Amino acid sequence: DEDDTPAAVLAKEAECRSNVDHIFSSPRVDRRKAEAVVDCMRWRPLRACVAHELNLCRSRYPLARDERSFAAVCAVVDAATAHCHRARDHATAAAFLNLASTFYKKGKAPGAPAEFVTARMRCGAALREDLGFWEATFEESLRGALRHAHRAPHSPRSRSASGASPGMRRRSGSAGSLASPGGSVSSLLSPTSASDPVAAQWRALADQRRDEALTAEQSVAFGHLGFFAYSMLALGVGAAPAREFVRRMCVMNNLRPEYTALLLDGMDQYQAPPPAPGSPSARRAGPTA
Repeated sequence: DEDDTPAAVLAKEAECRSNVDHIFSSPRVDRRKAEAVVDCMRWRPLRACVAHELNLCRSRYPLARDERSFAAVCAVVDAATAHCHRARDHATAAAFLNLASTFYKKGKAPGAPAEFVTARMRCGAALREDLGFWEATFEESLRGALRHAHRAPHSPRSRSASGASPGMRRRSGSAGSLASPGGSVSSLLSPTSASDPVAAQWRALADQRRDEALTAEQSVAFGHLGFFAYSMLALGVGAAPAREFVRRMCVMNNLRPEYTALLLDGMDQYQAPPPAPGSPSARRAGPTA
């Protein structure tokens, strides 16, 4: 029975921002304030608010003051990602996955590896079993990146292996940022798009302009796939399904073969950092000899 009036939401957002700032600025974190942020992750508007606030706090990291500060950030990111998964809030999930691989705690000994939030995320078990979540979150993240870069927005294919995926139509801008109602830039050049007026505009562009647009789109997709491949492996997705996911996204986004090879080679070389003592992953692994 949460009050969802505009005034109540604004008050909750202000409270969340204040509590997030407390986690980063207070010499000693108040457990109740940290738990209040975790509790608010059940609501979509508050998840978006906290994701934005945490993003603003990047410059204030790493937290080297005490364990409680880092543990509070881990709890917030983990709870938010879990609720995003359950609510199919893919856009916000992408933001929190990015934050999970951004925030870290320095190792205690000189030269010791840093511990990232991903090492403590409990929601990884649920995410490992839901490749459709990764696919939808990747598509949402890629669309946002292309939109931000003022390039042709990436619309998801009409149907994927995990089921129907609704198309999105975005606003058109200059010739370098035409909106696609049914695919990526490269799909506009296919023969099946002959009756599409947007595709007609793309075909009217000089070859050089088209090549530039395609190269830019592929570069953005390549970078995002690299991040998602790392996130999947860091959260315990098996190497085989993660590689299959990357291959499928490469095909669906028309990435060049050399990009696909680079991504798969990088996955082969990835080694997950050892779990921190006391973390969920460490407790699952049990004692070592």
